[in-house]
Amino acid sequence: MVPSKNSDYWKIRFGQLEAAQNQKGAEAYLEIEKIYKQAQKEIEGKINTWYQRFATNNGVSMAEARKMLSGADLKEFKWDVKDYIKHGQDNAMTGTWMKQLENASAKFHISRLEVLKIHTQHSLEMMFEKQLGITNGTMTDILESGYYHIAYELQKGFGIGWDIAGLDQGHIKKLLSKPWAVDGKNFSERIWDNKQKLISEIHNELTRNVMLGQDPQKAIDAIAKKMNASKYNAGRLVMTEEAYFSSAAQKDCFNDLDVEEYEIVATLDSHTSDICQSLDGQVFPMKDFEPGITAPPFHVYCRSTTVPHFDENFGQIGQRAARDAETGKAYYIPDNMTYKEWKEKYVDNENKESQKTDYLVRSHTPGQDITKEQTVVNEVISSMPEKIKQSLESGTIIDIGKDGASQYDYIHDILYVAKGADKTEVIHEIGHMVENKLLDAQRVLELKQQILKDVIPGNFVKEIYYDASNNPVEIFLIKSDKFVSEYQGRVYISDWSELLDDNMLVRPELLAEFMSEPFREYIECPDRLKQMFPQFYQIISEVL
Repeated sequence: MVPSKNSDYWKIRFGQLEAAQNQKGAEAYLEIEKIYKQAQKEIEGKINTWYQRFATNNGVSMAEARKMLSGADLKEFKWDVKDYIKHGQDNAMTGTWMKQLENASAKFHISRLEVLKIHTQHSLEMMFEKQLGITNGTMTDILESGYYHIAYELQKGFGIGWDIAGLDQGHIKKLLSKPWAVDGKNFSERIWDNKQKLISEIHNELTRNVMLGQDPQKAIDAIAKKMNASKYNAGRLVMTEEAYFSSAAQKDCFNDLDVEEYEIVATLDSHTSDICQSLDGQVFPMKDFEPGITAPPFHVYCRSTTVPHFDENFGQIGQRAARDAETGKAYYIPDNMTYKEWKEKYVDNENKESQKTDYLVRSHTPGQDITKEQTVVNEVISSMPEKIKQSLESGTIIDIGKDGASQYDYIHDILYVAKGADKTEVIHEIGHMVENKLLDAQRVLELKQQILKDVIPGNFVKEIYYDASNNPVEIFLIKSDKFVSEYQGRVYISDWSELLDDNMLVRPELLAEFMSEPFREYIECPDRLKQMFPQFYQIISEVL
């Protein structure tokens, strides 16, 4: 028999759940606060160190150094920039900042003010990168744990348990990237905007300080105020997003468990807003559940939540949901069953595979729409042999949305998927990853040498190739009937002196597309590859 639970029971249980979610948001903010303090300390140290180093190197006082810093150019900064570039690559930082660093490293002369800006901006870039990681991790946890805890409380309230399908990771990612507020931005875009605003403000402050020859402490004090304002905005953001994703988890779980109506429950005290007071106790059908409009959050730092609303026969709802479950099985849940016991029995037991580690996917530029390209990537990966899927999951970063052509970074194991890339293009780039991580390099080299020994100078032609930045570049094309396609014979140089070795043979290391094109053929037309190019088919099939 299903135990009887009244409205107060649900309010108490869901109030406790919401308090736990709020605590996660508060803990995330404490982490963000720490990285803000760390970045502020780094920036203060860099400003003081920079002024002092300049004064010491030039044998002048700090006052004289401040006057001198507004002029002249500097040649001694390249080692700092190279360190920053390596640090950025190691930490997978945004492409925009990496490009700025590369541009700075290419300059022979760079102003002292620009150096100071780069020093401080690097600390800010790292700070916001960590903030985004903390926020993303917290919101993912709130969605997942919120969904399962709600399901647990509902099943325990019904007294009936049934298997719960594991949360789809694609659905979670879609929720995380979907804008929900009136400004049409998701939390990633808001963090990006806050970063750009703070960097601009601090750069302006440094410019004023250096140009006017002011005491560096004045800039440090002004920057501290701006950092505190940005930190406050970060707190508002993480707590408001926590409320939204907690509400989104409730909506998903209520719908999946056939809850038909929900009730708004406000935290009533002296801080309760007028809108939350007016909505407290109101009941809505689930079809009208819309976070930010008919469900929390109704404002920044909103503490309201929702609870399921049942009539006298709510037990039949749980029994119907149990019968509708995929397995058709329902089980009695004792009152003393813990959440851990429930999850092991009804979630983890049936869904180990659905909870496996996902691929490392990121947007090339925060805030851009990569839905189309990500769909293509997902479809391609789903069709790949299991060994390739495992290899992609073992550290490969899939970066989606760059301008120009797709490419693969052999050194950092990054697969760049360009805007508008189709399946063939993605398969080709995965071929580079396969060559880098799975194929026998010695066997590949021997096959290159075997083919190239029959290539004569008459097989070399020039063609125009559009590089990753969409710029026209002159390259060589080696023609051979032993190549799967013309693409396979591309050599990305334009100087004859670089093309041949001492034996007047094409240098094998220049054939960058040598295995990626056969791999594409292996996936798209395996029978053709096996029949016409058996050596390539064998070297690929043996590792897959």
